[in-house]
Amino acid sequence: MTYDEFVDRISIAIQEELQVNEDMIRMYPKGYVGENKMDRRLVRSMNDAYYKECDEQDILQGDMLAIVARSDISMLAVPVPLEQHYEYFKYHDFDADAWDAILEQIRMGVNVHHNMDRRLDPDKEGLDYETEVKPRLFLLSMSSESYAQVDEDVISIQYGDIVLIACMDLDRGRDKRKQMGLSHVDRNDLPMWGLTEDQVLADAFEVMMREYPPVLINANDTSKEIDFLNSDESLDEIAYILTSKQHICGACSVFYPGVAEKIYKAMGNKPFAYYPLSHHRGVILEDNIILRRFKEQLVRLLVEDDGNERITDKIHIFDGQTFRVME
Repeated sequence: MTYDEFVDRISIAIQEELQVNEDMIRMYPKGYVGENKMDRRLVRSMNDAYYKECDEQDILQGDMLAIVARSDISMLAVPVPLEQHYEYFKYHDFDADAWDAILEQIRMGVNVHHNMDRRLDPDKEGLDYETEVKPRLFLLSMSSESYAQVDEDVISIQYGDIVLIACMDLDRGRDKRKQMGLSHVDRNDLPMWGLTEDQVLADAFEVMMREYPPVLINANDTSKEIDFLNSDESLDEIAYILTSKQHICGACSVFYPGVAEKIYKAMGNKPFAYYPLSHHRGVILEDNIILRRFKEQLVRLLVEDDGNERITDKIHIFDGQTFRVME
């Protein structure tokens, strides 16, 4: 069986045996460059999952078949690494058991992402906080301008121009590479739980710190990740990328309790600037006269460098105690 024949056969099997609608299947060939923001995000996700050492994250490193579910604000996908599956199938002499194993792996991915029975119903009355809400807590970041359009009953906390919204991750099985369906935590439920907003936010920070722990990446050597929270290593470079261990949902991690203070101390007790590139990562820079003088050029450079949706164009300064927006 040739590689092209394998691709055709697995595409048909996904449609017929796994009963996935044909218009949900997308072929992303090696070298593909995303045509829009969602495609670029998907390409990065697939590269991160299967080609972790690649440098050009926006260019797909290998052929992928993606079972895609789109919405107005997100894209979820089950990536099928065609070249790897073909080599596995070929190694086993195109045996039927090997074929079944490939399909079962794909089927498991489809079930995790698209089986709606696994999701919590946010409209269910009387949700138990400890067992149903707290384990699913999630912090969604947005600008203060966007927050003005949000329901006033959501639980939130603001840092400069960035607001963190308390949400629930509705999917029971947490896939730490993708942001699943979210539902706001309503402050009207607080009396039923006997909790305050501060208690819910403290729990949300605790869950995010555990599920999406922050890491710093040297901007000059992106292969070097720094577990700065668990070390006394000094930060001597002028720029670092802040994200989560999974490289998603990491922009808000600078606001986790103790994180900014730890960065401040590691940078020699000097103020630093923070710019969120997207929901997933931000840039930490030394706060010096160069930043202030070239603020517009810096913002343009950072915006052009990242294809993901930005939270805000404003640069934030941490002075050791509080965040403020750079004027």
